[in-house]
Amino acid sequence: MSRRASSSLLRELKGWKKVQYLLDYYKFPLFLAGLFLYFVIWFSIRSLTQKEYLLYLGFVNFAPSEALTEELTENYRREMGYKGREESLLLQNNLFLSSDENSEYHPYTYATKMRILGAIDAEQLDLVLMDREAFDAFSQNGYLTDLQALLSEEALPEGMSSMHENTPHKNHSFAESSDDAETGTGTRPGISTLYDTVQAGFRKNIQIKEDNSVDVLLGNESEYSSVTTEAVYGIDLSSVSARIQNAELNGTVYLGIIENSPRKAEAVKYLNYLVQEP
Repeated sequence: MSRRASSSLLRELKGWKKVQYLLDYYKFPLFLAGLFLYFVIWFSIRSLTQKEYLLYLGFVNFAPSEALTEELTENYRREMGYKGREESLLLQNNLFLSSDENSEYHPYTYATKMRILGAIDAEQLDLVLMDREAFDAFSQNGYLTDLQALLSEEALPEGMSSMHENTPHKNHSFAESSDDAETGTGTRPGISTLYDTVQAGFRKNIQIKEDNSVDVLLGNESEYSSVTTEAVYGIDLSSVSARIQNAELNGTVYLGIIENSPRKAEAVKYLNYLVQEP
């Protein structure tokens, strides 16, 4: 039915028949809106009734073994010397995004999107480990922070410069060396040593600032167009993390830090843990 015919029919209907028609016509968008509202309310209630966590992790299209999950969660707490209940990590796994209708994960995509949106809105997602498809989705939707800018000394979160003094494990140092001021060696002056360690794994991606996808969907425009920006929104852990390399995974694992995370300092400490030798 064309949009003009649909509008004409809607004007002719009265009372409950009009309500029923609207429910039938818009049932899928209404279902998605209701699902999104459910997750927003759920995360909001949880944030008010449950304790705060040290870090909120998400595994998207990434299902590590039990041993690797232990390495990525509890072993981090042990090596950092965290012991209290208030120093726990919250892991959100079983998150699957796929645009391929033939994929076994495709049926879970809508529910995953709602969980992710709800968690980000409630500021309960700080750092994500994911595959390329999820990396593209997170980046294009503007969920990720520019890691090249974040890891620059002048942009490090408050208290980051003295983190090495408060870190119990000897490998977790963010101290800077005066030797880093050398030029022509690939090392940049004024940049933390972590920057230099992960620089080889920097991966650029785009963020869509605006587009005409709605107009194309409605038939108002025929060709898709968008305004985008490009930045380093991810790090290829498969190339810079021995912990990931030792797991001999199939495919590349990307790390991204959520743009609105209030725990960016802890997320950077977690990144530093991942790229240190086990």
